[in-house]
Amino acid sequence: MKIKVQGLVRSPVIVLWNYGHWCNMRCLHCYTRPAAETTSEDMTTQEAHVIAQQLIDAEVLHVHFGGGEPLGREDFLNIAKMLTTAGVSVTLSTNGSLLSEQVANRLSSLPIAMVAFSVHGTDKTSHDSFNRFNGAWEKLVAAIGRTVARNIRTKLVMTITRPVAPHAAGLLDLAQSWGVDMVQYQTPKPYGNALLHRDLLTMSPDEWRATYRDIEERLAFLRKEKGFRIEVD
Repeated sequence: MKIKVQGLVRSPVIVLWNYGHWCNMRCLHCYTRPAAETTSEDMTTQEAHVIAQQLIDAEVLHVHFGGGEPLGREDFLNIAKMLTTAGVSVTLSTNGSLLSEQVANRLSSLPIAMVAFSVHGTDKTSHDSFNRFNGAWEKLVAAIGRTVARNIRTKLVMTITRPVAPHAAGLLDLAQSWGVDMVQYQTPKPYGNALLHRDLLTMSPDEWRATYRDIEERLAFLRKEKGFRIEVD
């Protein structure tokens, strides 16, 4: 729906495009699973072009690609280029496993406004076990290095659940060591795997308070003692 207030933006500001069902990981909190795993039907490349053109015609300002894993579709980079060429700002959420040097070069040339990486721990054991994908951590760290090296705005996104909460404050230290631009903490959506694993993932009010306090205290320390300047949401 377009905004029609005189003197303000008349087009949709932001569109979140879950770009297909496929993903190579099975994260415990994923809201698109397990329904996506039983759905083979997906849009064709031609249909993706039609949708992209509709967004351009509607004068959308920004499109954020999520999934599934957007980089799992061979047509993603072409669709993203179609949008950016038309003046639409584009960002991407990814698990990082498919973000090779070649893909990083193409993202840089679009240019993409931001790449957001999903992080579920602060080491191989915590991250891989939550993603249920062996090697996820090494691929993630390599991908973050590629975007940072190309001055692509890079964000780390951590969805806080009981298994992840002990690593929440430590994510700030990693963000600083990796040289990223932003850290975002968020809550899980109660659908899909998050609903199936709610007993494992759900935190008590006291656990939430303790996690929030740990983040705030670590952030205050890093800002005072370590020159921390990364944006934190």
